[in-house]
Amino acid sequence: MALSILVAWTGVVSLARGPEGTVIGSGLLLVAAALLAASGLGVLRLARSAPGRVVVRRCRSEWSGEPALVVPADAGSVLAGALPGTVLTGAGLLVVVAGSGASRFVGVGMAAAGVALTAFALRDARRPRGLVLTASGVEFHRGRTGTAVAWEDVDGVATRAPYRSLIVQLSAPSVLRRKGRADTWTPHGVLPGEGGLNVPMEALRADPAVVHRLLTLYLRDAVARAEIGTQASQDGIARGDLCPGPA
Repeated sequence: MALSILVAWTGVVSLARGPEGTVIGSGLLLVAAALLAASGLGVLRLARSAPGRVVVRRCRSEWSGEPALVVPADAGSVLAGALPGTVLTGAGLLVVVAGSGASRFVGVGMAAAGVALTAFALRDARRPRGLVLTASGVEFHRGRTGTAVAWEDVDGVATRAPYRSLIVQLSAPSVLRRKGRADTWTPHGVLPGEGGLNVPMEALRADPAVVHRLLTLYLRDAVARAEIGTQASQDGIARGDLCPGPA
């Protein structure tokens, strides 16, 4: 939100600086509108999560190689992330075409930055994304980064702001993390402010309350954990048998 206001203010100031300023200012205002739209899409995705539902798919863990269940990331989060870069590219091209002199160099810079931002956002689509559960532990994949923690190192599951994110609270001082295309998972210290593995719920296609109950169930029930990744576990979650709502 603060970035949107700053870009919009810069655009308004530029409008008063002659024809070239008008072109650049118009482009900046388009970028500010795109940033606001992306923020609004994130809020709407969280607010419109289907109550009482969680979508799960069977998969195989990249960490342990075990059968797993994944709560997939919302594809809309990728599109929302790509929107500002796409609009910035368009605004830059507008400045190049309609501007003159030095303003065209500004437009080229805006377009190049927009292409880079869009490519950075869309690369997430090529990697596993979402919350992965196995008999051994919990993983969260976002873009090129994967984070994993064993169930025996989990103390509990807390919520933040409310259900804005889930915190898988840990007894261990670190998690395992993999970056890029590497197959190696290495210990990574937990920052004091994090308190554990942070799962942002706006990134997932699920009711946060159901995901909270599901994680709590598997944390407490070793027998249920042993069934993770089977067709029976997927069907039980789909029916609501494994994570019923409060009575």
